[in-house]
Amino acid sequence: MENNSQSEVLKEIKQLVNETYAAKLAVKEAEDKYKKLNGRLTELMESSEVDSFEGDNCKAFCKPKSSISLPKDMGAKQKVFDYIETKYGKEVLKEMITINARSFNSWYNSEAEAALAEGNIDFNIADIKPYEYFSLSFRKK
Repeated sequence: MENNSQSEVLKEIKQLVNETYAAKLAVKEAEDKYKKLNGRLTELMESSEVDSFEGDNCKAFCKPKSSISLPKDMGAKQKVFDYIETKYGKEVLKEMITINARSFNSWYNSEAEAALAEGNIDFNIADIKPYEYFSLSFRKK
């Protein structure tokens, strides 16, 4: 009886392995299709200067965003770290060394806004250049 029960469990495991793998492949195909469609839609909305558009069951929004990346060059990174240490101290620098990209982006933007508010229109740390891109989002009706 125990052997029969174990056999049933193994059959179920095999079935779940196969179904899970098939689902994973389907997700990858859907993601690939979404990326292509998203790229084309973003391209069309951007070039047509359409910032929102209503579909049958949702509304699409195409908004400009800006982003920056922590420099990969060690010399440029050191300039960023020196700026942080000089302005905020060693404790803040210790926290910022392991900062993730999203938080670094947010921090840099707040630094740039503060500099602009002080009249510094040429704010720059280590030649970091923000880049612009368009972000697509959807809102269900």
